[in-house]
Amino acid sequence: MKTRLPWLTLSVAAAAVAVHLLPAAADWLQFDRAALGRGELWRLVTAHLTHFGANHLRWDLGVLLAFGTACERQSRRRCAAALALAAVAITPALWAGQPQFALYRGLSGLDCALVGLFAASLLRHGRAAATLVGAGTLLVFAVKCILELVTAQTVFAAGTGYAPVPLAHLVGLAACLVAAVWRTDVVAHLSPDRRGIVAKAG
Repeated sequence: MKTRLPWLTLSVAAAAVAVHLLPAAADWLQFDRAALGRGELWRLVTAHLTHFGANHLRWDLGVLLAFGTACERQSRRRCAAALALAAVAITPALWAGQPQFALYRGLSGLDCALVGLFAASLLRHGRAAATLVGAGTLLVFAVKCILELVTAQTVFAAGTGYAPVPLAHLVGLAACLVAAVWRTDVVAHLSPDRRGIVAKAG
C-alpha cells in the first residue's frame, strides 16, 4: 500500500517555520487586538503561524507533525476540515471571551484539534485497545487544560512574556469533533448506492 505523504501538515509546518524566521512578518501576522480593531482581519487566521520564540515553535511543531501526519493519513479531508474550522473559530472566541489578551500566537489550538481528531478516530474503531488509547489521549488533554487554568502556566512550552490560553485549546477540540462526525453523518444519511460511491471517493 502506498504511503500517503502528509503534504497538508508539512505545508502548515513549513509556513510556521518561515514566519518564525521573519520576525517582522510575525508582528504583522499575529493576533493583535488593537490592529484587529483597525480592520486587519487577516490576523484572525494568520496568528496561528506565529510563535513566541523557538521553544514555543518546537513544541507546537512536534505535536502538529505527529498528530497531523496520523490524522492526514487516515483522512486528508477530515484533517483539513478540523484545521480550517479551528483556524477560523479560535481567534474570534479569544476576541470575545478573553479580552485580557492583547496578543495571541501559536499553533497549539490547531494542534488540539488534531489531537482530538486522532482520539475520535480511535474511539470510532470500537476495539478495546483503540478505545483505551483514545480515551487516554482525551484524559491527558483534559488534565493539561485543568493544570493550565489552575496554575496559569504552560505545561509543555516554556518562555517569557506569554501565558497559556486554554480557551484556544478547547475551541480547537470542539472544531475537531465537528470534523470527526460531519462526514460520518453525511454518509449515514445517503442511500446505499450513494454511500458506496462516497466511500470509494474518500
